[in-house]
Amino acid sequence: MIIHSPCLITARLMAGIEIGDGTISIEYGKTVDRHGRHNYHYCIDFPEGEYEGEDLSGLGGLQDGLCNLLSFLSAAADAYRYEMSGRESDNGDIFPPAVMEWAYRNSDAIEMAEIDLEEEFNLIKE
Repeated sequence: MIIHSPCLITARLMAGIEIGDGTISIEYGKTVDRHGRHNYHYCIDFPEGEYEGEDLSGLGGLQDGLCNLLSFLSAAADAYRYEMSGRESDNGDIFPPAVMEWAYRNSDAIEMAEIDLEEEFNLIKE
């Protein structure tokens, strides 16, 4: 496996990226979804705790899976921001509350990492 910047090998010995005061790690999961796509196992380590999931699937490599996860974290940050104004969001429960708050606090870093990864991913494909 080749890791391209801004990705790195995390403390969990998985491919990942540092986001603000946290780290996201990702690897291929042990299962496939009902459409035959592999699931990704991911971990989000942040000061308030950690969160693990295997509810993300795709056809691409780990960098593609990481881009998808960052998109969901951006949606979580937007939902948290929206709900702070007293309104209900359809995406208000895609992650546990502590992850939603962490995503909100690090939303700029998440968006920048998503842009960096997509640019790097497109360069690799060319």
